[in-house]
Amino acid sequence: MKLFTFLFLFLGAINFTNAQTLNVPYQKKPLLFKMTATWCTPCGEYLWITDSIYNAHKDSIVFINSHVSTSEIGDLYSGDFHNALNLGGGIPAYNVDGTKIDAWPPSYTDIMNFANAQFDATIVANIAFTSQFSGNSVTVSTTTKFFEDASGEFYVNVFLLENELVANQSMDAGSIPVVHERVSRGPIMSGNSGMWGELIEANSVSAGSEYDVSFTANIPSSWNTNHMDIVAVVWQKNAGEYTVLNSEDKEGSAISTAAIAQESNLEKLHIFPNPTSDQITIDGITETQSFELIDISGKVVLTGEVSEKANTIDLSDRLLKGNYHLRIGNDLRGEVYKIVIQ
Repeated sequence: MKLFTFLFLFLGAINFTNAQTLNVPYQKKPLLFKMTATWCTPCGEYLWITDSIYNAHKDSIVFINSHVSTSEIGDLYSGDFHNALNLGGGIPAYNVDGTKIDAWPPSYTDIMNFANAQFDATIVANIAFTSQFSGNSVTVSTTTKFFEDASGEFYVNVFLLENELVANQSMDAGSIPVVHERVSRGPIMSGNSGMWGELIEANSVSAGSEYDVSFTANIPSSWNTNHMDIVAVVWQKNAGEYTVLNSEDKEGSAISTAAIAQESNLEKLHIFPNPTSDQITIDGITETQSFELIDISGKVVLTGEVSEKANTIDLSDRLLKGNYHLRIGNDLRGEVYKIVIQ
C-alpha cells in the first residue's frame, strides 16, 4: 500500500458541549503506544511483545500500533506523536500514558511495570464514547468526566484503528507477510482541533466537571470499516509535555432517565467525618442507594447500600490507610466523593 493513500485529513464536524450524555465509569486504562514501521527489523522481531500484552490484558490496557508515515501501513501523524511523546529517537519505541520506556531490548515485564504503575495512580478523569459508522463516514460521541481538581490544558481526541492489515514486515529472516492489528489510521481532525484533539479546558478544571465532544469524519473507501476500532483519549498538557489521563476502546452507554433522576437525589449529600478512622455518615440520603468504595487503583474494596435510616458505613479494621473514592448511586453514573482513611 503506497504512502499517498494516507495523505489525507479527516473531514467533518466537531461539536462541543458541557452536558454529560454518556456513563463515565471510575476506572483507569493505560494507553500503550508502540511506534513502529514495516521496514524496521527490530520492530518485527519484537512484534510479539505488545501483541502478547494486548491479548492478555485487552480489558484493562488500550493498545495503539502506531506506524510512522514511511511504513507501508503508516499514517501522517504517528511520527509527530513519536517525536512529541518520545522526543524523537529510533523505533521501535514503547510509551505508556506519555512516558517513554527506555529499557532496551524491550521486555514484557518492563512494559507491564509501567502499566501497573498507572493503575496505582489517582484517577483524575475518564472518558466514554459511542460510535456510528454510516457509509464512508463515522461519528464518535465522547463524554469526559473529572474526578479530581487538576491544572493544565486538557484535550480530548479520537483515534481510528484498523485490524487485519496484511503487510510485509522486515525481520531478521527477511521481509515476511504479517497480519497487523490495531494499526492507527490517525486522529480525527477538523475545525479547531489538531492531532491532540479538541481543547476542553485551557488552565484548570474542577472535580465533577463534564464535557461532551463529538467527532465526524469521512473514511477512505480503501479502509475496511468492519475491521475498525475506536480509541478515545483524555490528554493533559503541562509545560509543553503531554500525558494521558485516561483512555478507552470499548463502547459506552447513554445515561438513562432514571440515572439522571437518581443524580438529582444525590446533589445535597454531606459525608462526615472526613478524614475518618472507623466510619462515615452520609447526610442527605432520601432513598436507598447502592455504594462502592474504590481504592486508588480503581479496585472496588467495599460495597453495600445506604438509606435515610441506615446512613453509616463501617470502615473499622477493614481497609488500609490512604485515599479512596466513594461512589453513591448506580455503578456507572453514581456521584463520586473523595474519602481519606487515617
